[in-house]
Amino acid sequence: MRSMFILNLTFLVTEPLIPSWNEWVRTLFIPSITGTGIFHTPQLTKVHSENQEDGISFALQFHTASAENIQDWLTSYGNELQKVCTGRFGGNVLFFATTLEVLA
Repeated sequence: MRSMFILNLTFLVTEPLIPSWNEWVRTLFIPSITGTGIFHTPQLTKVHSENQEDGISFALQFHTASAENIQDWLTSYGNELQKVCTGRFGGNVLFFATTLEVLA
């Protein structure tokens, strides 16, 4: 079995901005990532947590064939994503990225 990797982006969004963030993610961000041809099968999920005082967390995942694809994307576009989020949402949207490897 060939390995499959997942780019996992976890966002923390303040409640008042959830509608505009959700619209941006669905109409602009996801298409820009899948449009590269490197990532596919986007999945947006809400993280259930006891502590939601600072906002609501969401995980956005994309599948790809290699960890190198993820590292290349993070190196090339990770800072740009930070700039876009800060420019569009200020400090009301925070995120971090992790690389996951599918084992089963």
